[in-house]
Amino acid sequence: MRGEYRGLAVSSLGFSLIWFAALYFATGRLSIYSPESMLVPNTFALFFWLFLTAGLLGLPLAKPTALAFRAMASSKRLLAFFFGYISVHLVIYGFLLERILVAVFGAPPGNTGAAVLISSNFAIQPHTWYNVLLLVTVDPNLTILAPPYYGVVLGPFAIISALVIAILVVGNFSRLIKVSSVIKKWGGSTLIPVVGVVGGASCCISIPELLAAFSPTIFAVTVAPLGAVVLNVLYYALPISVAIALKLNLDSLNRIPVEENRALRTASA
Repeated sequence: MRGEYRGLAVSSLGFSLIWFAALYFATGRLSIYSPESMLVPNTFALFFWLFLTAGLLGLPLAKPTALAFRAMASSKRLLAFFFGYISVHLVIYGFLLERILVAVFGAPPGNTGAAVLISSNFAIQPHTWYNVLLLVTVDPNLTILAPPYYGVVLGPFAIISALVIAILVVGNFSRLIKVSSVIKKWGGSTLIPVVGVVGGASCCISIPELLAAFSPTIFAVTVAPLGAVVLNVLYYALPISVAIALKLNLDSLNRIPVEENRALRTASA
């Protein structure tokens, strides 16, 4: 059964590559004003992310995902934290993505009122593999405008990264609870790994907001030509680095023998 599931995950990753190639060729001659400029690329992009997410959760994140969902099934607090973290992550990174799109494509002309829009940029030229790879991470996107100055853009990369990080954070907390007595028996403290998990996850959602909104000096840099590069690095590098750090931390916690922890609990009872 596990082998079949692994095969399905590998197939999903393979299909994501196929759909990405199809996305590239399907959008090569699209005009931004054509009726197909939204339907065709967004359909391919949605399938790309569907297969890619299934492959990620089925291969490198299979054990963390199973651990996190078991933990949430037995703890309403972890379940509430899971959805709360995803919501905060999406708002903060949606705000950052809005800054990126304004820096690259410019602000919409005139006074924009409150609105909810679904948009796409796949017809932007030049049509290269690199540009399509960048666009598929933000398109199709849901834009929420709140006049006079604020907007949140929710793209696929932000949604998937929020899901992955939330799973890893819940998995880390669940594992820490199981091995806490073993760590204390060895003379260690659970404070450091807890601070590491919370700090890593909060860093992912707080640094972009601080840089883009609360520092006038740094904000002046982000609206300069080089600023678009800085924002893009923050947008992509922070979630990926945080996810990798959380996965490595969870792997280290998984090496602690849970059986000894159970024995200690039985003896104490």
